[in-house]
Amino acid sequence: MKIIFDENGEIEKIFLEGNVIIFYKDLIIKTEKATYEKRENKIEFENGGKFLTDIGEIEADYFFYNFNEEKGLIYNAKFKSEPFYGKAEKIESRVNFLIIENGYITTCDLEKPHYRISAKKIEFKKNEYIRGEKMKLIFGEKFNVFYFPRYTIDLKTEKSFFSPSFGYKTRLGSTITLTLNHKIKEEKDYLMNESFLLGTKGIGFGIGFSSQKNNT
Repeated sequence: MKIIFDENGEIEKIFLEGNVIIFYKDLIIKTEKATYEKRENKIEFENGGKFLTDIGEIEADYFFYNFNEEKGLIYNAKFKSEPFYGKAEKIESRVNFLIIENGYITTCDLEKPHYRISAKKIEFKKNEYIRGEKMKLIFGEKFNVFYFPRYTIDLKTEKSFFSPSFGYKTRLGSTITLTLNHKIKEEKDYLMNESFLLGTKGIGFGIGFSSQKNNT
């Protein structure tokens, strides 16, 4: 540890190196190298590390955290908040809230997930919602299936926001059905259920509505 003092003898910076572990409220930060700036009350991690928050676990190449604002900026990151996983160029972390930029989210825990929903911006509020802009559903590494200008997933409902199923229909042949559940409006209690059927003989589409309050 190395401490730098200003001209008045006050602590200006603290350099930490080695097995660095920082505890702050519900936040735990693990890294090999960190710099704390007392005047701005922030800490910076140039060599990356692990960020354990109330919403989940984040690993990144570089990040810094402002204790006054209780906000972290995290770059080249991957995160886990079961059952959700993802990666992003940038994540802004606040209490129970993530803003994910130029990244994706999925429920597949593989390094190369079977599917993912990527977006320019995703807001993730724990146990509340996932809201995205300019989203697209991708299978494998490059197979883009659907585009959504704006999409809200309600995490309070027991229904999975995305579920595939396989079957056979006379008109369409062997099919895979992709069902997406999302809120019509954030302040309303109704879900829209969109089903896309991809068959060997053609494609199909279905739509339905349900109420969380009445469980119908």
